[in-house]
Amino acid sequence: DGPYDGLLGFSQGATLAALFLLLAAPTPDSPPPVRCAILVAGFLPRDASVLEQLEARASVHPPLAVPTLHVAGETDGFVPIESTRALAAAFEHPVLFLHPGGHGIPTGAGFRAAVVEFLASVPDD
Repeated sequence: DGPYDGLLGFSQGATLAALFLLLAAPTPDSPPPVRCAILVAGFLPRDASVLEQLEARASVHPPLAVPTLHVAGETDGFVPIESTRALAAAFEHPVLFLHPGGHGIPTGAGFRAAVVEFLASVPDD
């Protein structure tokens, strides 16, 4: 029933998680359903009708104020960094973490440190 601390999504799951966040709060005054999200290899949806919904929201409301960490691989052949940046732009103050790998969830110390730092920065509502 919530509230929940956060969402973690990878690739299409990251896109779905972002859509959930963006469309679950109908107004800026509505409380977000989670405190934060980590979106790995996320991208804007390709479906025109869903994009229209997001554009309609963006034309009326500011970027969503849910802390987000967006993760992109520099050699990702499926989701270019530009696609992850485009999704990140839908959120207020997104954090972007780039890793040297491809289409996957990084496991190195740098990524783990970035996650710890990001989670420590999320307000305790």
